[in-house]
Amino acid sequence: MKIVFAMNMRTNDLAHGNESIFDSIFDGLYRLEELGFGIAASDEAMNQPTILFYYPIAQGNPFQSLYYSEFFSNGTLPVGVREIDDIIPFRLPVNAYFHLHWLGGVIGDTENNDVAKSRIADFVKKISTLKSNGVKIVWTVHNILPHDSKLKQAQIDLRVELIKLVDIIHIMNDDTQRLAEPFFEIPSEKIISTPHPSYRRFYPSVVSRVESRFQLDIPQNSSVFIFFGSIQAYKGLEDLLNAFEKLQLINPEIYLLIAGKVVNKSYFSSLRGRINSNNSIRLIDSRIANENVQYYFSASDYCVCPYRISLNSGVAHLSHTFNIPVIAPNIGGFRTLLEEGGGLLYDNDNLDDLYEVMKTALVTKFNGDDIELIDSKYDFRKVSKDFHDKLVLSKIKGGFDNV
Repeated sequence: MKIVFAMNMRTNDLAHGNESIFDSIFDGLYRLEELGFGIAASDEAMNQPTILFYYPIAQGNPFQSLYYSEFFSNGTLPVGVREIDDIIPFRLPVNAYFHLHWLGGVIGDTENNDVAKSRIADFVKKISTLKSNGVKIVWTVHNILPHDSKLKQAQIDLRVELIKLVDIIHIMNDDTQRLAEPFFEIPSEKIISTPHPSYRRFYPSVVSRVESRFQLDIPQNSSVFIFFGSIQAYKGLEDLLNAFEKLQLINPEIYLLIAGKVVNKSYFSSLRGRINSNNSIRLIDSRIANENVQYYFSASDYCVCPYRISLNSGVAHLSHTFNIPVIAPNIGGFRTLLEEGGGLLYDNDNLDDLYEVMKTALVTKFNGDDIELIDSKYDFRKVSKDFHDKLVLSKIKGGFDNV
């Protein structure tokens, strides 16, 4: 008898090598057949089952869970892949996709160009083998290049080689092609576009502002800015500190919440002293548990994303999940999202403008209902269904070989 412990999800088992990927495929296809998506349904493409392998598995990040949330009920089995080698031997009797997400792990943290070239060649060989096995290759462009990448040219070379092989390139904002142009070309004919999803209904949202500020020891009548998420150099925390300290000179009642795990420790060490010496800054330098995210946003008036570079930002959508307006640079996904309302944009080429926009925010009224209306356009179930249909249905109606 198989005993399943609480939260011992199949995806977690796959990520840790505790589940056979073959068992997941076999059981998943059986369950799809129970839903009416059987291999025998060859006369109707829409009723044929499909497998979507995805790599790497992002544990602790709900993005993949949200993006694939409507796949199973629409005849597509999402299966996380721990190692690409695990699926290379398969010759499957159904249509199959291999969906690549973040590419940072391909080259890794090596600073040796020869090692990087070897890893790229090995990766390309594996993708080529999958493609020759009849698997369609999909890549979601989460970022142009890895943030703080060490071997920039190697990262560019990796993407150039990958683009030659992929069948479909998924983008989440219309600026992606333009922003990628200085580094690599994204062919228009390979693109499908669906946005970053909202996190509404994923994170609990039941605590009040009064309770949240009590728990975080923040005065009830203060104005609170929040910086949320992993602390890395490209996210511009230093720029936010400069703007916040300047704003304190004219409004000493403001507070700043900094909540997230420190990824770049050498960068953060230069800022820690300033943060610790400011009594109006609350620092929680660790990963925030899902059930506690609500306290930080419920306690806040504005979410600041002072990123120096960005393509897509989950934090902005997370802020809107709690009806909190966003202050962000006028680039990439921020511009696409905030041009509709729900926050303020500042000039990314003028860091003084961050201070000016934060000052403007203090006297600007934002309507939570308006933010919720904007956020509803990014409902994760709508986004998932749209992505599924663009990826799978529109691509197989004319025959899988025509992708």
